[in-house]
Amino acid sequence: MLKTLVGKITVIVLVVFTLAIATSSFLSYKGSSNTTVELYETLQQSILDASYTTINITIGIEAKQHLEYIANSLAKMDEDDVLAQRRILNRIAEAIGYPDTFIVYEDTGHYLIESFSGKHEAKRDFNSKWDDIGLDLRTRPWYQAAKKNNGFSVSDGYTSQVGSLAGQPALTASIPFYQNGKFAGVIGVDVPVGSFQERFKQFELEIFPSLRVVILDASGETVSHKDPKLILDGNQNEFERIISEQSRVKEEGKVEYRATSGKRSQTYYHRFPFGWTIAVAADVNDYTDAVNETAISSLITGVILLSLGVLILGFVIKTFLKPLSTIQLGLNSFF
Repeated sequence: MLKTLVGKITVIVLVVFTLAIATSSFLSYKGSSNTTVELYETLQQSILDASYTTINITIGIEAKQHLEYIANSLAKMDEDDVLAQRRILNRIAEAIGYPDTFIVYEDTGHYLIESFSGKHEAKRDFNSKWDDIGLDLRTRPWYQAAKKNNGFSVSDGYTSQVGSLAGQPALTASIPFYQNGKFAGVIGVDVPVGSFQERFKQFELEIFPSLRVVILDASGETVSHKDPKLILDGNQNEFERIISEQSRVKEEGKVEYRATSGKRSQTYYHRFPFGWTIAVAADVNDYTDAVNETAISSLITGVILLSLGVLILGFVIKTFLKPLSTIQLGLNSFF
């Protein structure tokens, strides 16, 4: 009879405990699920902000300031003073490390190019003649853009054909300059875009395996990606189309879509003032895997605690009901 009573009480308490732990686990799962998603979204947005800042400083702020410095210097110079102009170009190229820095004149088509030597050392010998690479640089898109916009411009990404970056993906930042109040030409600097991904390696996280930082130029072409095959490939894929269209509508935001491969992707993007767009994308699986891992961990913990509770409860009930066994024996003897 005692064993039966202990068993019944244990079963009842076990059921109550199970329901309580199940309810608690469900509420905990919902809470941890929301917390995990919020954590991942916050992390993804933080990576976007950091990536945006480093690229915007390089192109939208520093390059613009350096070009403005050259423009202000040229405003006080004569076009025929080739040596003085070369010294200014060289000063910027060597100090900052721009592969190529150049001046192109509107009326004559004359141009000068100074390249970074690889060593931050003062150059002493300069060529006093104009450069000639067999091209009319006034026809180049970056020249035309700066002239048309009458201000700072950043070209679309391209594979450089000449200069220090020949054969490499690059961009050209340019700005017009004036002499005697008249448009005189365009100044430009070449910037390699292949090095951008090196900066983003610090954002590679084990908990975010699919995360990638992507940069699109104003035309929607990928100019920076962890997969080199997608850079300047000439084919607009689904991701490029969606982000480009969305960034034209809204400067920054969030996009969710399902790729043709079936994977759901979540992307945060931010358009630069100069027309390019940076995006941080990740597969939704990273989110769900983290949530499921948290849920499994909570479930295992709950089962272990429940098992320990049952064992302890059975021992406690048996201990407290033990006097009933003595009373039962006494009553049996009496009757």
